[in-house]
Amino acid sequence: QRRVRGVNRRTMMQVLDGGAPAPLGRGIRSFAACAFTAVLIAILLLADSCAAYLALSGCAAPGTPAATKVLLVGDLHVNSLCPFSDLWMLFVRRAAQAKWRTAHTVVLGDMFSTGGGRYGGFNISDPIYKLQVERVRVVLGCDGQAPFSGCTFLPGDHDLDLGSLQDRYLQGFGPPDGFGTIPYLDLRYYKFNFAEYERSIPSTEQMRTEAGNGLDLLLMHIPTYGSNPKVDGRFYKELVQRTRPRMVLAAHFHYAEITRSNAHPEWRDQPLAVPEVIVPAFNYVRSLGENGDGNMGFGLLAQGSNGELEATICRPTDRFTVLAVWVVLGVLLVLALAASLTHVSVFDTKACFSWHYCSNLLTCCFWIIWHSCTLYVTAYVGKLWCFPAALLCTVAITYKWSTKQGDSLQLAHWLQFSRLRKATNRVYPR
Repeated sequence: QRRVRGVNRRTMMQVLDGGAPAPLGRGIRSFAACAFTAVLIAILLLADSCAAYLALSGCAAPGTPAATKVLLVGDLHVNSLCPFSDLWMLFVRRAAQAKWRTAHTVVLGDMFSTGGGRYGGFNISDPIYKLQVERVRVVLGCDGQAPFSGCTFLPGDHDLDLGSLQDRYLQGFGPPDGFGTIPYLDLRYYKFNFAEYERSIPSTEQMRTEAGNGLDLLLMHIPTYGSNPKVDGRFYKELVQRTRPRMVLAAHFHYAEITRSNAHPEWRDQPLAVPEVIVPAFNYVRSLGENGDGNMGFGLLAQGSNGELEATICRPTDRFTVLAVWVVLGVLLVLALAASLTHVSVFDTKACFSWHYCSNLLTCCFWIIWHSCTLYVTAYVGKLWCFPAALLCTVAITYKWSTKQGDSLQLAHWLQFSRLRKATNRVYPR
């Protein structure tokens, strides 16, 4: 039989005459699987970002609707091995900022999981550390060079070890302690560095000079009752008595609590009772186990109409429920694509065990893994904006390769007899 641009005459006549579908070539099957899975992943990411807005529907903000709000997050635990949890934190942060128009973000420690702290498991090299700093910047939307504008950072026990201060932390996040002011709200705060808790307590002279009109916020990673109240709790008591803030903000334990600084048994002999807000882990993976309750969250801070500080805790919809929905939907669509490329019904059990169907399914799985690796690399280096461009380049290269295989005409053939197209016509008839 004579070949016409790689497609035999019989196949061409079937396309032109509307005959029965012919087997697809290797090139067009690979291109269709590549393009479909790329579109599928892009749509799922877009749907995931929309789901973040819906996940905040049950959250209430403090203060009046017009009051300026501050976003409170803690325990991001950016992982040095897997960056996929960054995506949901990014989507939730964007949704929270869009919904409440937060003016500032306070990060209450543990930006990393392996940043050099005593509970880091292992330490990371300087190049990886710089990449993780960039990932934190992307997740939180902090602008400019470090110390980033729009964000206030303090270290956690996974970021610094006791009695140590790394130069790379200073380059990435600025001083670990000291006085400052939250813009727009004009709230005076003091950052407490747990790693040097004895030397980080401000002196009476510093308090008189830096916070003569009183301190609004005391920012801590570990709550006032401490990890070990009998060891470090006494330093926290002295810190609160020295600073006398209007409110204490802390994290560390991965759960949410709004309490008072003298609620712990070790503090009941102290007359000073300061409102204390403990925000849960912002990373949904770290909310599992330990002290977490299995759900991520963040806090919101605002000034009420009477000038009092008000704070609430927001707990978005369970992340694992959302993931389960996307996984089930993705599996069904990939199975339908493999059946379409084989010209069989997805409900045809016998045909779905054929070699051609399994081969097409493996091709789809290969491209899902390929696109996921692309997403992994772009998320790990903090360049998520490169992911759509990488998808387009991959699809274009695959199409160029498929045309060299002589399968360009079969693309129209597959689209004509595709069961996906027939199903679409049933829903939207011409």
